[in-house]
Amino acid sequence: MIERVTKKIIQSGDIIEIYEYSEGYLKGYKLSENEINNRSCSENNQDDTDSRERSLKRAKANLRRLINANVGQYGKEFTAKFLTLTFRDNVQDIKQANYEFTKFIQRLNYLVFGTKKANLKYTCVVEFQKRGAIHYHVILYNMPFTKHKIIEEIWSNGFIKINKIDDIDNV
Repeated sequence: MIERVTKKIIQSGDIIEIYEYSEGYLKGYKLSENEINNRSCSENNQDDTDSRERSLKRAKANLRRLINANVGQYGKEFTAKFLTLTFRDNVQDIKQANYEFTKFIQRLNYLVFGTKKANLKYTCVVEFQKRGAIHYHVILYNMPFTKHKIIEEIWSNGFIKINKIDDIDNV
């Protein structure tokens, strides 16, 4: 069944977003093959900058919703933490960096939960500095208090910074 939708509600944890559309959009409508072909041709002519900006805006909104849905969901003994991991060396190889990050998460999970089962809940964003160096921004949702020095030893690749998340809007 096709219907015109003029309102949309998205709930992420304690946050509720309400959208109202003046003309709405069609829910349940499938594009014909001809419409799909025409659309992809016109999208190829679209300005790449506008397309990237819209894509980045959607990605940020989805990330914010994911964080809002998870912060505070694992009990009072687990407060969400914002962790930044940097490399001492100018690591620019994403495969090597991801390997080191994966090993770090496995070691941290084992330290915190005493098992190889992946119990640690987190969201991670890889960021590239202007010089090409890779670093990670991680939000840990269910990690109990762990001393900075211990996390730094587990990372062992460079500098770390960890902060408790007091205000979700500031992440």
